[in-house]
Amino acid sequence: MAPFIRDLRDVLVRPRALCGRSLTRPQPVHGVSAALLLGLAYATLYGWLAADGHQPSMTRGLPMAAESYYRAAALFALPLVLALTALVVLTVHILGNRSAKTIAPTRVAVHVFGLTYAAPLLVAYLIPDLVAYGIFGFDALGTLIRYSGMVAVIWVAVLTFGNIRAVYGVRPVRAALTTLAAALLQGIPAALLLR
Repeated sequence: MAPFIRDLRDVLVRPRALCGRSLTRPQPVHGVSAALLLGLAYATLYGWLAADGHQPSMTRGLPMAAESYYRAAALFALPLVLALTALVVLTVHILGNRSAKTIAPTRVAVHVFGLTYAAPLLVAYLIPDLVAYGIFGFDALGTLIRYSGMVAVIWVAVLTFGNIRAVYGVRPVRAALTTLAAALLQGIPAALLLR
């Protein structure tokens, strides 16, 4: 199995194995690659929605005209997802290392938490959206997001919490607060710009 595919699988179903491997042989390119895949999935979905002439159903707080949102989002999704991933990685790494038993290198943080953020969103949210839109159309997305969005957010939070504990060896309260800080810092721009 290719190492990147193994890491994608392991972050979702065997996160301790990923963390252990990363502590001895970090592969930061795998964390960045996962973020790139997530950004490309967003860009693909938005490009498809724009090409079909759709507008977001939820336009409150949208920083641009609804008619042009998906077209613009197809262009900014990839850099935005990379920035959001970097924000999560940096937040976790800075706060995790502040009280860590062992200081983890940045390469480990990029490897583990790039995958931790991107993989569950890709698997639980973006791939189901792409499939549902292709099969059932635009109206299916509103119903699907109620479930897939919640599953993806919970999955990211649970993995982040556990991986903070595994990588930095911090207590559960510190891991929970760090997870919350990372979620809030990326969640605000994500909620505003990714519809």
